[in-house]
Amino acid sequence: MYLERIAVTFMDSCLTDALKLRATAEFSRDIGTLLPYLNAVLEQASYDERADCLTVIKGTRVIEIYPGWMTIARAVNATDAFGLIQWVKDQVNETHLRRDELKPSLRYQRRATVMDIFNRLPQPAVNCGDCGEPTCMSFAARVWLGEETLANCTRIHRGAARAEPIEIRRSTDPETGA
Repeated sequence: MYLERIAVTFMDSCLTDALKLRATAEFSRDIGTLLPYLNAVLEQASYDERADCLTVIKGTRVIEIYPGWMTIARAVNATDAFGLIQWVKDQVNETHLRRDELKPSLRYQRRATVMDIFNRLPQPAVNCGDCGEPTCMSFAARVWLGEETLANCTRIHRGAARAEPIEIRRSTDPETGA
């Protein structure tokens, strides 16, 4: 087994949501050479070569993987955090086994911000509440968190949305420029 263990070094309530957890864990070995391979196989992953960091969005949780350690934000509870740590360990070990058949990816995706989403909603924002949120900004935040979809904005269906489609993630592949 390539990565033998991941040891939790810190766990506390999340700074952005006190009902969620954040955690930090250290790897039993450096996995830096695998980060571009993990980027190639994991959905919702983005590799920042300058920071040597792979960010993975898994539901509403954010996992950042560095060569020797990882962080988790917005875990539902301790069981969820430990499950995510095991998932990362499994992904690292499986990717290591398959690395000869994989093409590493340096693809970097900048995730749209809440303001990017809000600015693509029908303007001016009327805070109609038809979506179930008190304001258009809170609706945009829930879309960003993956807890809501743009389809639930009733004003979009009435033709009030901006003409350009919204991209929740923007991708840049250094090899193709796309």
